[in-house]
Amino acid sequence: MKKILNLFRGRISRKTFFLSYLLLLALGFLYFGLAPIEEDQFEKYTIIWTYGLIVLLIPFFAIALSLHIRRLHDIGLSGFFVLAQILFIILGTFESWQVMAYYLDILYWLLLVLKTGEDKDNEYGLMPSSKIKFWEVAFNLEK
Repeated sequence: MKKILNLFRGRISRKTFFLSYLLLLALGFLYFGLAPIEEDQFEKYTIIWTYGLIVLLIPFFAIALSLHIRRLHDIGLSGFFVLAQILFIILGTFESWQVMAYYLDILYWLLLVLKTGEDKDNEYGLMPSSKIKFWEVAFNLEK
């Protein structure tokens, strides 16, 4: 349990956040690209593909959430601000709020990608390293 909670502690830089997120997206697109396309193949592999998706979504979601929280920590904000994006996603499901939620989500992402982190240690941890090692960053194995 302590290792899981450790995923959400510390800080990561803009570059590390951006590149790690791109790698996660690439892995996700690779998985969906491997999905059977032809209808006869789809019926044959639906169960395997669906359970594989469920098994992969849980760690992907945990890693993505961890990246968001640690990036928020780097700019000096609490990880609870990630709830703002979840709210934008929920608002986006209502037709009358879709455009507003879309723009708010863009602003949230611009904050994460463009705002520089604090130049000193803060309450969330030491200044992030400039080295990018995906597995260490994704699972917060750095000390």
